[in-house]
Amino acid sequence: MKKKPVRLKKITHILDEQQNIYLPVIDRIGYFKKKSKKSSAILFKKSRQTKRRVLRKYRGKKKTGKRIPPVPGGVGYGVYYKQNFQWSFSNFSCLDFGILTPAAAGGNSTGFLYLTATNGTAKGVEALISFFQQESPQFKIFDWAKSENNKWSLSIDCSTIPENFSTKIINGINHSYCRVLNKTEMTAPNIWENKVCLFNFIGNNWDLIYNYQYQCTLTEQKNVFNGSWGPIVETFQDFFSNINPMGFCDSLLYNDNTNVLLKPSNTTIRDDNDGIDIVFKLANHTFYVT
Repeated sequence: MKKKPVRLKKITHILDEQQNIYLPVIDRIGYFKKKSKKSSAILFKKSRQTKRRVLRKYRGKKKTGKRIPPVPGGVGYGVYYKQNFQWSFSNFSCLDFGILTPAAAGGNSTGFLYLTATNGTAKGVEALISFFQQESPQFKIFDWAKSENNKWSLSIDCSTIPENFSTKIINGINHSYCRVLNKTEMTAPNIWENKVCLFNFIGNNWDLIYNYQYQCTLTEQKNVFNGSWGPIVETFQDFFSNINPMGFCDSLLYNDNTNVLLKPSNTTIRDDNDGIDIVFKLANHTFYVT
């Protein structure tokens, strides 16, 4: 007999650490689902490699002309959690972070380029900005808890959600950015839920845009590779030059009842030396590359 899903408590407000006030949560899952484009990424069945850099090139589907977003890639530059910090949760993990998002990848980028992160859980999501060639960016969700053919769960042109973007000056550069809550929570014994919220800069509230409930043990949520990366610039070609400034800001990880900004004491830096150069870094929670 199929188990009934656990009925969840509706969250109406979330404490905003930046403003130190409780902000309302508006359910916009249906709205974002209607705007989402279908992804043909189901043709990719391989997952990330742990030790070495693996490049998966963009392949087009000749009969339909559909693009196939690749699942994994290399790391142009980014942050990885130290394991004791990553695994210091028992029922709740959430990454609150900003994604510095230029209008296009720029430079010699000829395929896909991701600005992505996990919240430290193996079956959480990646809420990411995806660039393809020199086209405008898209906001996507990749859910590790879903079956292989259904992990790509949301794909929206950033230009269609202007209320979820603002500007932020970092190191003298005015960056366009979105602020994301990437949350995974145990809501009942061995029942977990992934949620994604985007900050709404017009309404000064959180927009709940995605949720997914699944069965999982705490042990399964702690994997030596899946969930090990924080904010990273993920790459899919051998060498880059002169890309536009892009990166992350104010990255803060919640583990149960504690929260802390990412810094050298709890994270490490990975750089695959593929031409993506660090320009500015504050601890490990804010940085951008070119």
